[in-house]
Amino acid sequence: MSITVRSITISRAIEAQSQEMTKIAGEIIPEDVDAVVEELGEVSTTTKSAYFPPGNLFRYLSMVVPEAKMRTILGDPTCNFALQAHPGVYDPVAIGSGVKAVPRSQIESERIKISKDYERGLEVTEGLKILIVFAAEEGTLEPLKKQYIKFANSIPHEMIKFLCDSMAIQVTALDKDKLSVMVSSRNGRPPSTLSATSSM
Repeated sequence: MSITVRSITISRAIEAQSQEMTKIAGEIIPEDVDAVVEELGEVSTTTKSAYFPPGNLFRYLSMVVPEAKMRTILGDPTCNFALQAHPGVYDPVAIGSGVKAVPRSQIESERIKISKDYERGLEVTEGLKILIVFAAEEGTLEPLKKQYIKFANSIPHEMIKFLCDSMAIQVTALDKDKLSVMVSSRNGRPPSTLSATSSM
């Protein structure tokens, strides 16, 4: 999957990838959920970011991969991958070291950078949510939907975890042989042992 962000917004650019997403239809099985998460991960790393550490490499992958797993990937147990809060109101009297005031141009420049990072993060979040809804359909995610605002207060992690939890419930309810045959018929491959989707 690929994405180019030019004159259109980031969320629209991400949404344009929807036709390439794996569709989860009927029973929610591990292979489908794994494929969706993999595709979301690819999309999340296509937009430049200073949102998460280190954004220049993994960019927005932390919006898809759980924090504990990202810390393992980076080898840093202290990294914080919480979604950023609104940067707040610009403070024209901000003081630097306490010895002299920081130049106004420097404060304004930093403020613009933080605001852009925050807004870009919102765009990526909305784009990823659109892809998840497209892949799983609204009916599958119905328990997360709120009246009037739908999925506005959900985040990608929450939606992916819901799919993983739903898959786990369905898998335990299905006979293993039946599940293996179902997967094989979808993929045109002989029945094989399924690997469990990584825990969210």
